[in-house]
Amino acid sequence: MKKTVNILSSVLFILLLFAAGNSQASTLQVGGTYSSIYSIVHTPAGDNAPGNPVGGGSVDISYLDGRQLSYLYCVGLFIDIYVPNTYAATVTNTGIINGVAINNAGEIAYLLGQYGIGGQGEKAMALQAAIWNVEYGNSVYQLDELHYGINSQIVTDYTNYVAAATAAGNNAGNISAFDWITPTDNGAALQGQVTSVPEPDTLLLLGVGVLGLAVFGKYRMNDKI
Repeated sequence: MKKTVNILSSVLFILLLFAAGNSQASTLQVGGTYSSIYSIVHTPAGDNAPGNPVGGGSVDISYLDGRQLSYLYCVGLFIDIYVPNTYAATVTNTGIINGVAINNAGEIAYLLGQYGIGGQGEKAMALQAAIWNVEYGNSVYQLDELHYGINSQIVTDYTNYVAAATAAGNNAGNISAFDWITPTDNGAALQGQVTSVPEPDTLLLLGVGVLGLAVFGKYRMNDKI
């Protein structure tokens, strides 16, 4: 019986480490490849003017605490992040970047859950533009359709993505299924990033498996008594 208790204690310790890891400081290695998206951004003087490209899309290849990310998208427009580079970062699973809840984080989670993709193709560019649109609204961010041509695939996908997220609503996406990342440089917060939490998580499965073996072993011991 004592041996079983020790095993259970070890499993609980492993699971606690896993849970704590989601709230501890992390390291984000940001890749060097990303898309340039043309936009209409209504901002104070000196910021992006209509038609100027904004760096975005899936930033590849990136790593969070050594784990290669299937994609990495920006949440935030006005604070630059330089690539490639390595940053200290804080990570939450609550839709919070730099201590502030992201506007329409549920819609962003919905978009990523439905259309999340790595690479630098038109769909990745459309997804990044849609994320910024649902986050900031039309008064701040719009895709420059004149640059791409009204009938281009990126315009079509962008329009469809925004419409789908709006129709689904802010409660449609599972915010906790994503890592919401605040990179920092000398303590200063930079442009927020978001990526998917790996599913299933190997460490969690390992813990559950060991727990199952421990319980099974306990019942086997009881059968012999």
